[in-house]
Amino acid sequence: MASEDPKPDYANLEVLERHRLPTRAFWIPETSVLLNGEWDFHYAESPLEAPEVGSGELAKVDSWSRINVPGKILTDHIEYQF
Repeated sequence: MASEDPKPDYANLEVLERHRLPTRAFWIPETSVLLNGEWDFHYAESPLEAPEVGSGELAKVDSWSRINVPGKILTDHIEYQF
């Protein structure tokens, strides 16, 4: 904030950014695993009702729902990459 301008940065339209890293390209390495696609999904009302790991219940995915997991999520017209 300049000494001649008593306004804080958030109210000063002359200050659009401060202490920002330079922009860079977004890149996904070829060895990465993308999580988007169709997933088996099981909803439990509580953790006590969730299938136990190692009990064989996790192998019974035939009764589970299938959901589509997007690679991008759009929220309020803003795109978030995951």
